[in-house]
Amino acid sequence: MKHISIARLFRSLGQLEDALAKAKSSLQNKDEVPQAILERLCSYEQILEKQKKMSLSLCDYLEKNDWLQVNRHLKMINALSTMLQEDARGIINLTDCKPDHLQNNHLECKQS
Repeated sequence: MKHISIARLFRSLGQLEDALAKAKSSLQNKDEVPQAILERLCSYEQILEKQKKMSLSLCDYLEKNDWLQVNRHLKMINALSTMLQEDARGIINLTDCKPDHLQNNHLECKQS
């Protein structure tokens, strides 16, 4: 059972890595993408690398039956994933903002 969960974790990290690469490539081919957004994508890549390292450590702790560290690493990996998801939503909302929707000194964004 734990090997299936670990395989799923690594598969998810691989999918995230692919999604980040596609997003970065897509944004780099567009005009007028703020540098801050590209920098955030680079920080996502760094976070993903940290998650991969933590996942490898998680495997070691599983083999040793060190459940305290297993639990700790799972929480950290999940927290980093949640952080990425929330920040990515923020980027999506920013890219939905159009400067021509400026009214009363506030930027109006499309609602999804």
